[in-house]
Amino acid sequence: MATGTDNQSARWQNYGLALVLLIIVAWTFRQVPANSFHYDDRTNIIDWEAVHAEELTLESVLRAARGGYLPRRVVSNVTFAIDWYRGGGAPAPFQTTNLVIHALSALAVFVLFLSVFGHTLGRSRPAVSAGAFLGALVWAVHPIQLQAVSYIVQRMTSLAALFSVLAVFAYVRCRLGTGWRRTGWCLVAMLAVLLGILSKENAWIIFMLLPLAELGVLRHSRPVRRESLVYTCSGLTGIAALVLIVDRAARLGLWETLVQGYWRVDFTMWERLLTQPRVIGFHLSQLFWPMPARFSVVHDFRLSHTLLDPWTTLLAWVVALLVAAVGIWLLQARNRRVYGFLLLWFPVCLLIESTIMPLVMVFEHRMYLPSIGLAGLLGAGGCLLWGRLPPRLLAAVTLLALGCVVLLSWATYSRSLVWATDLSLWQDALRKYPHNVVANVNLGWNYWKQGDIGRAVPHYEAAVEREPGHYNANFNLGLSYRQLGRIEEADRYFERARKIALRKVQLRLDAQLNSGAVDAREWFELGNALLQRSDPRGAVTAFENALMQNPGNPEILTNLAFSYLDAGDPSRAVLMFREILQQRPHEFNALYGLGQASEAVGDPDGAREVWERYVREAPESVWKERARKRLQE
Repeated sequence: MATGTDNQSARWQNYGLALVLLIIVAWTFRQVPANSFHYDDRTNIIDWEAVHAEELTLESVLRAARGGYLPRRVVSNVTFAIDWYRGGGAPAPFQTTNLVIHALSALAVFVLFLSVFGHTLGRSRPAVSAGAFLGALVWAVHPIQLQAVSYIVQRMTSLAALFSVLAVFAYVRCRLGTGWRRTGWCLVAMLAVLLGILSKENAWIIFMLLPLAELGVLRHSRPVRRESLVYTCSGLTGIAALVLIVDRAARLGLWETLVQGYWRVDFTMWERLLTQPRVIGFHLSQLFWPMPARFSVVHDFRLSHTLLDPWTTLLAWVVALLVAAVGIWLLQARNRRVYGFLLLWFPVCLLIESTIMPLVMVFEHRMYLPSIGLAGLLGAGGCLLWGRLPPRLLAAVTLLALGCVVLLSWATYSRSLVWATDLSLWQDALRKYPHNVVANVNLGWNYWKQGDIGRAVPHYEAAVEREPGHYNANFNLGLSYRQLGRIEEADRYFERARKIALRKVQLRLDAQLNSGAVDAREWFELGNALLQRSDPRGAVTAFENALMQNPGNPEILTNLAFSYLDAGDPSRAVLMFREILQQRPHEFNALYGLGQASEAVGDPDGAREVWERYVREAPESVWKERARKRLQE
């Protein structure tokens, strides 16, 4: 029987292991705070005015909570606003916060494993601590987690995972506790559920993890009648129905996303459902063979059209169903239920994002929460081996485990260097997938930003050749051709972009029926295409609609001001450009537009002042060269 001294010793041992865990996580991810913004960070953070908190006040916090790009993810949006305030829009505070969230998640996984193993495996405290530490450490330093850490907007994923783990841990502690401790842990569990759902919608999976924990952890060695399983399944069905009812009543948008979201993607719901077991198999191979070269921000993945096209579809489905069957069997087997809990954790956590939702087919960050179950199986194995192996063999196994952790840490650090800049990230993706459309478009855009039009064009051309209906590829290629003086070719691609944008808007309208409106991105793309095709009045209408969906967005405001200028209303354009620059003094596109608009209203002195400022402050580009020529005229 454990004494008070033993309990205190075990507690201090766990504190020490937690500290070591944090140190290793910090060392492994030490590059992350120096990394940049990437990809959708622009949409959700850089260009989204609601999270640009100049002062940390209740008003700025509420504005971020209500007005984020994804408004249902309140907690995530508020943290974006706080980090914007901390660094004035610099990426370092965002990246540091992401790393802190990951470190907290590692601690949460550690304490969850301590609680689960301690209650179910019947091993000594040192064995439980060693197994929990091993599982949490391998999970935390694995390179597949990097995307959720260094891709700032995927903070939504890591926050949802953190609160999901805390909810399960608090639920277990609540059920095992008594008196005020039980009440306290119950309140913690409810708070974690709320914060998780307000971080990202996939935290709804908590309501399936809790019954799983009830059966697999709390009733691990107790008899479970078949009626209990029936009640559990009925309860899960009821929870799913309740979520849909609440969604429809509160207009949360989950149903709209599911039913109407497939207009955005180039595959059907059936194709996604067929393909996902193969995708999951690919991610499992990354987990078990985690070489840095196997990871990328994007992946080319062949769609499954039938169970035999390709033939690996049927194999993947058989394996997936077999894993589920084994997990259910373990969940019914007395004294083995914890293994069913850990095994089923993996597929259960994939149910929302890796089945029928109209999301991008492959994204590594989706393994962040599911992989905890597999790490738990590893930790449970370590716990069982501790004390059963001869000392020398145990020492050899421990050294082998430490070697694997070192290799995982090295692989993660190597990958984190790739995430240093947006340019290096897309260069890496293109080396692995030379024909990937998204990689070509984003790499071209990075070269274009640097003023290297000649290097941007081949990537846009490759993207258009691979996917002729890609809006950004056509529009950016037209823009690049125009800057190179190839006007006829530019007009041809602008016209193609206009038709693509019109088609997307019509598809959006058809998909929404009477339940919503075209979102800001579609109106913005249409406005760009109309502006380049010399239809500024049509562009004004499109940008005004975009602005209704996304008030205060500087990019939309800037393009709307250019549309007013081209539509023959330079006075209004001047006012709008000045308003933009008042809010964002370094919005150089607006500054250039103000120079043009000032000339158009007959204010040469004002225009000259603007051109001088542009030449003095703006980065080198073709526009800066044109501003110099204006000053020489």
